Amino acid sequence: GTNSGNISVTANNSCGSSLVRSLSVSSNSVPVQPGSISGNTIVCDGSSVTYSITSVAGANAYSWTLPIGWTGSSTTNSITAVAGSASGNISVSANNSCGNSPLKTLSVIRNLIDTSVTVSGLTLTANAASASYQWINCNGNTAISGQTNQSFTATTNGSYAVIVTKNGCSDTSYCFSINIVGLNENNATTTFHVYPNPSNGKFTVETAKVENSKIEIYNMMGELFFQSEILNHNTEVDISHQPKGFYFVKIYAGQSSITKKIIVQ
Repeated sequence: GTNSGNISVTANNSCGSSLVRSLSVSSNSVPVQPGSISGNTIVCDGSSVTYSITSVAGANAYSWTLPIGWTGSSTTNSITAVAGSASGNISVSANNSCGNSPLKTLSVIRNLIDTSVTVSGLTLTANAASASYQWINCNGNTAISGQTNQSFTATTNGSYAVIVTKNGCSDTSYCFSINIVGLNENNATTTFHVYPNPSNGKFTVETAKVENSKIEIYNMMGELFFQSEILNHNTEVDISHQPKGFYFVKIYAGQSSITKKIIVQ
């Protein structure tokens, strides 16, 4: 039954009854369902997170289950786990010799960070919105000073990536190669000069090679806004209608190309 107390016995015959022998017994039952599980419901891959419940009366152990790919174990009313790459449920039951309580469950979600990047000319843009950004040089994985905006415009050839931080979690994108700036400046077939530089937007492009050559001009966002075939060794260019700032002049000569930075002021 549900009551605790004593079990007593006497031995009897025609002469009478023995002294009473008693045994104290306690009535136990299966523990009740645990209360709410406390802990983070949005977690980062590889992070260490702790979950706990209030101790359940009559329980002498607890059984925890974790989402697939998570690691950790405990028989107490708290557990510290290392989050895996899957979302799922954390569940716990309270146990004693009579059995196991109903499960208490908490749904946990892996914090998925969008590390995709859009490449447009010289500019890399992280697609994740409302996050923090740090652009890095993949050659040594070093942070690029001051480059913490959603977009980054390369000024030299290289391989670049971005560290995206959102909701307390960070992840790094793939590395993207930029090969449009300053290619092969020692190649005689693509040598060219721009003058005056700085200019008011009107300048001359002097090239050593004319045949199969063309000129392209990009803004700092990597957007192409001017292109023309090169018909002689001196080409007059007028981009004075563009805003003041830095631009990139790229010359194609056959299969070779070279890019120089110019200033419009």
